[in-house]
Amino acid sequence: MKKIEEQELEKINGGSASVGMVGAIILAVTSVSIIISGIFKGYTNPRGCNE
Repeated sequence: MKKIEEQELEKINGGSASVGMVGAIILAVTSVSIIISGIFKGYTNPRGCNE
């Protein structure tokens, strides 16, 4: 194994930002699809308040 010097450690970038961005995109797409499906269900199968 090779010992990494401090100067080399500063050049290493983690991938956590890209994973967080992918998670945010998936969350946004899921949220929008749930909202759209709720609106569609409300228009196609309306119910009263107490049902």
